[in-house]
Amino acid sequence: MSSADERAAILAQAPAVLGDLLVDLKYEITEKGASLDYKSDLKSPEEVRSWRNVLLSSYEKEMKKGKAAVFK
Repeated sequence: MSSADERAAILAQAPAVLGDLLVDLKYEITEKGASLDYKSDLKSPEEVRSWRNVLLSSYEKEMKKGKAAVFK
């Protein structure tokens, strides 16, 4: 498969994968509620790492259940 074909395949699957991640992110933001401080969280490497781990964990669980879109 050529590089252009691989890129096209990834781009075709990206909306579904990103959609699943956005659902999880929205849930996490709702859970955090008023205590969420976007500005400081996005500047903090530790907070960004924490958000990444939470979202990745949630996505992997849904993927194993067959409910999340995956890159093929």
